[in-house]
Amino acid sequence: MSTRLATTVDAAPVPSVDSRAEKWLFALAALLGVLLLAIPAWPLLSGRVPIYLDLSMFHLPIRAFYSRCLAAGHSFDWIPHLYGGMFLTGEGEHGPYHPLHLLLYRWLPLDTAFSLETFLHCPLLFLGLFVFLRRYVRGTAALLGALSYTFCSSSILHNIYPNYQGVIAHLPWLLWLMDLASATNSAPRRRLALSILALLTGSQLLLGAPQALSFSLFAEALFAVFLVWHRRPRWTFWASWIAANLLGVLIGAVQLLATRALLANSTRDHFDPMIGSLMPSQLLQLLAPNLLSRHLPRFACSEPLYFGAVPLILGLWWLTIRFPLSAIRYRTDGGLRIADSGKRLGLFAIILGVLAGWLALGDNGYLYCLQTRLPLVGQFRLPGRYFTLVAFAASILTAIAFDHLLTGIRAGWKASWRQLALPWAVVGVALALAIAFRFAYPKENGSSIHRNYFAGPLFLCGAAAALTLAARGRMVGLFALLALTVVDLEVFSVQAPFWRESLWRGLPTLTEFAERAESPPRPREGRWLDDAFEMPHPAFFGQPVLQGYHGGLEPMKRLNYRTLAALRVSHTAWQHLSRFDKPNPVLGLRRVDELWYEVPDPLPRLYLVSRAQVSENPAADIQRIDLKTTALVTHPIEVEAGEVGSAALLHEQPGELRLRVEAPGRRLLVIAESYDPNWRLTVDDKPMTVERVNGDFLGCVVEAGEHDVRFVFRPPSVLYGRLLSRIGFGIVLLIAGVSCFQMLIRSRRAAGARPPLRSCE
Repeated sequence: MSTRLATTVDAAPVPSVDSRAEKWLFALAALLGVLLLAIPAWPLLSGRVPIYLDLSMFHLPIRAFYSRCLAAGHSFDWIPHLYGGMFLTGEGEHGPYHPLHLLLYRWLPLDTAFSLETFLHCPLLFLGLFVFLRRYVRGTAALLGALSYTFCSSSILHNIYPNYQGVIAHLPWLLWLMDLASATNSAPRRRLALSILALLTGSQLLLGAPQALSFSLFAEALFAVFLVWHRRPRWTFWASWIAANLLGVLIGAVQLLATRALLANSTRDHFDPMIGSLMPSQLLQLLAPNLLSRHLPRFACSEPLYFGAVPLILGLWWLTIRFPLSAIRYRTDGGLRIADSGKRLGLFAIILGVLAGWLALGDNGYLYCLQTRLPLVGQFRLPGRYFTLVAFAASILTAIAFDHLLTGIRAGWKASWRQLALPWAVVGVALALAIAFRFAYPKENGSSIHRNYFAGPLFLCGAAAALTLAARGRMVGLFALLALTVVDLEVFSVQAPFWRESLWRGLPTLTEFAERAESPPRPREGRWLDDAFEMPHPAFFGQPVLQGYHGGLEPMKRLNYRTLAALRVSHTAWQHLSRFDKPNPVLGLRRVDELWYEVPDPLPRLYLVSRAQVSENPAADIQRIDLKTTALVTHPIEVEAGEVGSAALLHEQPGELRLRVEAPGRRLLVIAESYDPNWRLTVDDKPMTVERVNGDFLGCVVEAGEHDVRFVFRPPSVLYGRLLSRIGFGIVLLIAGVSCFQMLIRSRRAAGARPPLRSCE
């Protein structure tokens, strides 16, 4: 049979392939998928909590605070434990208004809820990719594509960012819904599909993780262009799709407005968006895992780029096949399938992968420079994370190439040796690189397989051999490709060799985790300047610190907290040093032991002063004033000299402070809680103006006498956002309900129009 000639097979399955073997292949792929899913599910099944890196440094402490607030019925928009207090909802890596989070942390124990949240995106991503790819390829190929992305190193790496991965897990479902809506001529079905799409878009926004959301929108936009060519839908689809996305934005308004409000008062403008750019030389990691990982300059992309030997080999082979496999027709399960749609989807995957890889290069590829000029997305850093879309595109090509192999076997086609030249050439290049690096860095060639430069090329060789068997008509080659994919994922991704510890083994229970907490040599009220950030984070057990999470939006500060005066005025009692980094104690602190330094004479959390000094540079001026009697303000404030008076805290909960103040004259009340324009103040139930005091803190003017002072954090962005989210959710549910009703009516009419079946006599 000529490799240039299209073949049509309209009869039963070709005898050269045993249909039972294909069923066994599907069953094996499904079983392996379940086994791999059991690995990230282990913390949930064993009653333990995942704590690696950001999970323990931010996500678990924040969820602990969130869970406590939900149980007590308190507001969770303001957290007093980070940065001296911050607008937590706007932070962008938490998603407190997502319905799933509200349910999990309100009704489940913290350890169960957290383990479930960090696991759920894995099955959702796996199933979503399978469902989406199943519209274009066979079930076994769809399973292989879903496996290759869900458990690749680029995906596993981001498991420490549950909100990030949660947003990405929506992507295949969104593409599937777009495909469904564009392919149907039924208006109710299209509206129902796009209503679900609006809900998923709103779900993404409510999760936060804006950078991951931008990746999803980028892929969706390219897929919309693909649908113009592939499906050629009516103009009504585009109008409905745009409306669905606008409704999704409306559903996510509470998170979107909160993040926008915090962004205006954050340090994000001070970050270089090119930090974390991918260097072209790092693309060698596609051939060998962790190659060059120890020889990167500072601020280069540190993400693992290796997504597997089988996806790379299959993708290269698919690019080289010449005869139109897409024109082969064959019968399977009684229905006729045409593989042309798979070929078109492959072209979409190539374009997505090339553009995403180009953007991942950051300042090394110039295309990302255009993004930095756009609003909002121009402030994102770490462009190397775009490589997650490259791995996503590779998984699509994997499924399509595997499906073409199965198609060729069923049709009795065999690939020519010339069509296998490129995969084997890549194997040769990988081996040459391994030899070169082995001699260049001999001392770093460890015995562990993921540190061995030859491990990647050997897997590539195995993938090329399995491909050769399958392309030459041997079913055993497909089984080998599947088995090699799973072994590859287990060794180089699931075991997380790019980190020092395993994500899944040796995990503690929540009680064991809490017992690891370090405490000062003696009890003392006040915040910590915690340089250690070791497990568990002080915020986990309610200890306030002056730092926060460097992965999200950091509120801007005007004081320099590496000075003694700033620590005293911020009600800081201790500096905790790291046992791993070079000690860097603040000048003027008293050493108590190796890791703990004491702040001498810190000011109370709330107190009155009788002098107010206007300052445009509080970081410098705070060093030159009497902190006990004088406070820095942003505009002239008249206060009376004399005895300062007293202030006492009557009640406190997150985002609410109630105080009793006794002032012998007109005084300025100072509270060591971070200033934010969304604080509201009443003095004796009368609205008053909140002052910014000492650069970063709250304050207000009180007259002589006793007063009931109440500060409440009420951001309009949350109040209006919650209203808009409810309106959007209600509209989508109404459209979905009407669409389901119309579909039901039509199905009943169609059933009534059918002629009755005649009985055989």
